Amino acid sequence: MKTETHRLPAIPPAPPATLRQAQGSGGAVWRYLLRYLERERLGWSLALISLFLAIFVSLLGLGLFTPLIDQALPLAQDGATRSDGLRLIRQLLLEMVGIFLLGNLLFYRTYVLMTELAQTMIVDIRAD
Repeated sequence: MKTETHRLPAIPPAPPATLRQAQGSGGAVWRYLLRYLERERLGWSLALISLFLAIFVSLLGLGLFTPLIDQALPLAQDGATRSDGLRLIRQLLLEMVGIFLLGNLLFYRTYVLMTELAQTMIVDIRAD
């Protein structure tokens, strides 16, 4: 009868010297990582601006609910101004759809840019 022996897992290799130096304190780790952000400062700045622009456009679309409820719906309910109200509703809804599509396009482009920047940063960290 053969007995099984249990083996301990292999000891993982030591981290690179630059990472070992950065592990000393929390501030050192951030300084180590911020070096890589500095390399792509323009790209991260564009990503941040694009993100704020996408948020602004989305909020702009939500702002169109006020004229829709306060102006267009009452006009459409009144028999004398029904055609003006329906035209205003149609116009506001088309604007809302356009702004929604623009906002989503900006969000998509922002996430693609951030993903590319993050992957570049990971490749740089692994290369060092």
